[in-house]
Amino acid sequence: NYELYNVLNDWFQDSNMWYEDIEFPVFANTADSTEPPDNMEYVLATNQTAAIVRLMGVVDEHDTPVGAYMPEPGTIRLTYSPTGSVNFTARFALTVNDPVGDDGIPDCPDWVINKYQNDLIDGVLGRMMGMTAKPFSNERLAIFHTKSFRTAIANARVEQNRQNTYRGQVWKFPQAFNRRRWS
Repeated sequence: NYELYNVLNDWFQDSNMWYEDIEFPVFANTADSTEPPDNMEYVLATNQTAAIVRLMGVVDEHDTPVGAYMPEPGTIRLTYSPTGSVNFTARFALTVNDPVGDDGIPDCPDWVINKYQNDLIDGVLGRMMGMTAKPFSNERLAIFHTKSFRTAIANARVEQNRQNTYRGQVWKFPQAFNRRRWS
């Protein structure tokens, strides 16, 4: 079970496959202009049994990117003070978290286990066969399974970036320039 936990943690940390969008209200600064803004930092929590890994981005109500960073997991710090009271949406990449489920298996999306079960098995086998002085130790097979696992993570990351669309394009034209002017 520990090895499965470690494999799933590696999978989600490296692939950004599991994410959650969290909507939160932001408020215009009402403090005196001589004081530092008090509306720049927001603490958010996921609704799942998961740990926040990284901030993937923040957008406003019109899906326009907003400058923000995450000094610690779950804390959003805006780059600029909001000019109005609106809702922003933050996308967080997630990974498995303790405690594990009642069956001893870490909680994670079922579809990931179903879709990538052979790749995850490669990860577990690679870790277990890499242990020294065990009856199942095998250095050559450990290297083989670990390479297969790492390749699968790279492929899964590409699939995630393309949103599981065959030959989908990752790059999108910036929406700020998406306005058409007819003269």
